[in-house]
Amino acid sequence: MDDLDDKLPITTSRLKQLITEELEIDPGVLWFIANRYDGFHRLDSATSTSYILANSIYILVWRFDRRHGVSGVFLERLNPGLFADQIPYHLKLFSKYYKVPGLLAFVVCHITCDVMDSLIECHGLRGLQDIESITSFGPDDRHVSLHRYDTMQIMSWLKSIAGFNISTANDLRWISMFKVALDDIFGDFSDTRSHSADDDSLGFLPAVRLLTSRITARENYRIYLKERADQISRVAFALLTHEDASVSMDIAKSSQALAEHSTYIAECAKRDSSGMKTITIITMAFLPATFFATLFAVPTLDWKGESTVTGQFWIYWAFTLPTTALVFLLWIFLTNRAQLLNLFRTLLKDRKNP
Repeated sequence: MDDLDDKLPITTSRLKQLITEELEIDPGVLWFIANRYDGFHRLDSATSTSYILANSIYILVWRFDRRHGVSGVFLERLNPGLFADQIPYHLKLFSKYYKVPGLLAFVVCHITCDVMDSLIECHGLRGLQDIESITSFGPDDRHVSLHRYDTMQIMSWLKSIAGFNISTANDLRWISMFKVALDDIFGDFSDTRSHSADDDSLGFLPAVRLLTSRITARENYRIYLKERADQISRVAFALLTHEDASVSMDIAKSSQALAEHSTYIAECAKRDSSGMKTITIITMAFLPATFFATLFAVPTLDWKGESTVTGQFWIYWAFTLPTTALVFLLWIFLTNRAQLLNLFRTLLKDRKNP
């Protein structure tokens, strides 16, 4: 009970005093409240019966004593005012049944059913209907041509369906709790009504039967909606799988087109290589003739004089040989500069760290 101050709008000591002393409710209900036990529970004693009806939104605790009627307390865990503001009005409507042991439970169940019916639209039913309308997988006989849907759109649908299923499952849990509570409380009341209740109290039973019938109808409707949501969820997964397969096919087609383009590039490169090979062969064929033609045309060779090779012929070789060596060295450096730079760094490092 030490942590109740942070969970309920009432202090722990005040709650204990209210339940056990002022309302004389069985102290055992405090254990259910402290441990956040949902559902319907009853604690019988020699002179009275204590009840607790709790869920994630509110806690209803009351005691029935046939000598004094019903006394109870209602606490909201969430959305203060959502239910509590309506309880006085409904109790006034059924004021002549104040001696009925389950009056508070009846009123709260009635209000909760109204709220659940009003919130069902907010819990995704409209979104579920929209998905069915878009995909044509629904109860309406609509013929919509099938086409591909964006993956993010399908994921948004699945998220909406999951939220709707959670809300529906929670509603079914509440409905089951209400049915158990009404059957337990008013079952006992119906069995003993011949000697323990007045005519006005006996007139309350038709209202209970009507509420029970309404709850059963709501339960069947929510089961039906859950089946619809499960069906459209399977459709969404199928569409997601289809989209995944379609994307894979698109990738395969793109890869095939890329492979064909690569093949074309390879063929072009092959043709270019063949052309370069032809140019190289032609160059090799004419290179000796070009060399000798150039050599015989230099001024240092005198073909008309007594000596063909003049004294300045060494100048030709003095420029040609060093220039040729320099060109080859530059080519070697440019083609192997990475390895040469690594070798230079290694030598420099070894020199610094002998």
